[in-house]
Amino acid sequence: MSTNVVTISNCDRCGLRHEREGAEGYVPPVEWASVKLHYRWPGAGWSGGGRRVDAELCPSCARAVEALMQKAD
Repeated sequence: MSTNVVTISNCDRCGLRHEREGAEGYVPPVEWASVKLHYRWPGAGWSGGGRRVDAELCPSCARAVEALMQKAD
């Protein structure tokens, strides 16, 4: 009997699926991005409130999000 462990990641923006051999836990695949966005609510510090968004993005979606973050000239 043998066991094959596969780590599966899904892009949180477009749904692209990536499978790789081995157990990598919560680490995104090579060239993928991990994004954390934190909102601060009035009267609340960073740890006590607000909304948090955590996402894993495929390379294509990561580039699109990065482009939106660039300053417009």
